[in-house]
Amino acid sequence: MKLHSKIGIICIIAFLAITFYGYFTTRKTEMNYEFNGVVEHIEYTEKGFPVITIKNVTYDFGNPHFLEYTRKIERGDSVMKKAGSSEIKIMRFH
Repeated sequence: MKLHSKIGIICIIAFLAITFYGYFTTRKTEMNYEFNGVVEHIEYTEKGFPVITIKNVTYDFGNPHFLEYTRKIERGDSVMKKAGSSEIKIMRFH
């Protein structure tokens, strides 16, 4: 195997390792989120992931796993999430 092929394989493996590490650390952080309150502010990142503010605390959901729930959230919604759970309960009263 030539040197540039070995370097290419090493780069691909390093890229995949960094990607998986980032994915799982982000997911672990988001799984530890715990909140219960009214959404005061919501905005979306360039990639379409929501950043919500509840009781002056900002929660950044950068993991695609939570998109099922977070795309439905609107300003004024009451939301609840327990630490360790991947479920976000949304209550809409408006």
